[in-house]
Amino acid sequence: LGPLPDPVAKLMTMQASVQQLTVEAAVHASKELALEALLIDPVINKTDAAQKILDELWEVNKPYIRKCV
Repeated sequence: LGPLPDPVAKLMTMQASVQQLTVEAAVHASKELALEALLIDPVINKTDAAQKILDELWEVNKPYIRKCV
């Protein structure tokens, strides 16, 4: 099959980084890490939007958020 085209490989690397940080945020129940994950996601282009999304999701999921380690 061969290597991926460079732009595709870069996009996949970025998305893998977002997902890795998201997992770390979940495992550590860290709102700060969750915000970092949102901020490095290329889909989110405004800090205010990321904070609003996180605040809403955090509140809705608060009963389920707990440290796993």
